[in-house]
Amino acid sequence: MREHMAKFGLKGTFYLNKTDDQGRYGRDFALRLMQDGFSIGGHTQGHPKLPEVAPNVAFWEIMANRIEREAQIDGPMNSFAFPFGQYKSDANPLAFEATTLALQRSGYHHSVYLDFARKNPFLAEGEFSTVLQVVPGDRVVDADTFRERLNKVFQFEQAYAQSSRCISLGVHAWQPAEELDKLDTLLAELGGKPDWWY
Repeated sequence: MREHMAKFGLKGTFYLNKTDDQGRYGRDFALRLMQDGFSIGGHTQGHPKLPEVAPNVAFWEIMANRIEREAQIDGPMNSFAFPFGQYKSDANPLAFEATTLALQRSGYHHSVYLDFARKNPFLAEGEFSTVLQVVPGDRVVDADTFRERLNKVFQFEQAYAQSSRCISLGVHAWQPAEELDKLDTLLAELGGKPDWWY
């Protein structure tokens, strides 16, 4: 994914869990991902659904991941992506506050989830920055839907700018080769715009 983005001048943040038990995807992997202006973000150690674990476990998952990855890259991480996109639960109304507190205590100040940052009664206004996620398709690229959603952001630019002026292509890096070719077509459309900051 990094190589596909880089060839079109795009930058990205990769949200990593812990180094695996075989020692893969550790320090060297993270440093390679960060070359040429890319960054690393937090994503917990074991990828649990945070609203379903005890608050102290949620805090440990978030903080242990931050400590491990910041030590590996010898630098700070400020952005966090919730595993499974979950930070609250209808079954457990107290989970939203507990998850928010765990993230605050861990020192993060950016979340890729707009509603976490903007519709969170447990955060002060402006405490977390965020992005406008436009998803090209997680496993299967849907170019038409992606273009439609991106055009909506530009059509209602002033309204969206109230939440963020940053657009993010939220996606996992697990597409098969034929889908990456489709993704390249979209990335090529997004790269090289003189009035965009990448």
